[in-house]
Amino acid sequence: MNNNDHLHDNDCKQHVINLDRVQVGLSDLQAAPALKDEPAVLNDLWNYARQTARARLPAMAPVYITTVIVEFARVLKPAAYLMRWTDKYVLCEGRHLGIASDLFKIVDLIATDNERIGMGYRTRHRGDFLLVMQRPPTKARATWSDHSIPDGWEGEAVRTIHPHCKPLGFLEPLIVATTMVGDYVIDPAAGGFGVMYAAHKLERNFIGCDAAYCGGSRHA
Repeated sequence: MNNNDHLHDNDCKQHVINLDRVQVGLSDLQAAPALKDEPAVLNDLWNYARQTARARLPAMAPVYITTVIVEFARVLKPAAYLMRWTDKYVLCEGRHLGIASDLFKIVDLIATDNERIGMGYRTRHRGDFLLVMQRPPTKARATWSDHSIPDGWEGEAVRTIHPHCKPLGFLEPLIVATTMVGDYVIDPAAGGFGVMYAAHKLERNFIGCDAAYCGGSRHA
């Protein structure tokens, strides 16, 4: 059962960082102090793809994504995780390899199948990929508590809130595996704020924002 439909605009507005422009997500991250003494932090970054429903969303250029990742390297404590959503185009082009290993190392990859045929010049994609990145030193047993999570996941999220919504049944195990109660979960591209809902449900603190809440009726 998916609980994304329990997340409403009012829930988001109580916790979202007020945005004045698309770059505020990065600006907030740049202004954040290093969490050297704080527990692990999870991020839900994804690359806005080419589907029709996604075309209306603010696009994040590769240089912007790289800058955000560099800022996360400054903010996160050693051995903390950064979860980056991406697509096969980025993987095939090798763009994910442009981050210096002294900042983050890619330690795992999870493939998702949303059970919906998407776009593609050759094969049609049906999901995304989650790059699991870790700040040095890379440790597994001491930082990842749930070893039952598979590297392939099937399931469709409710997309009435946001085209990028991810099923809570997928997000929650990742949060549990990499954080503890009271830890901070950070999402500077929060979309429908499913990560926020999952974090609060699991008694984690949440910091996040999204450009969709800049101006208009959804201004927070």
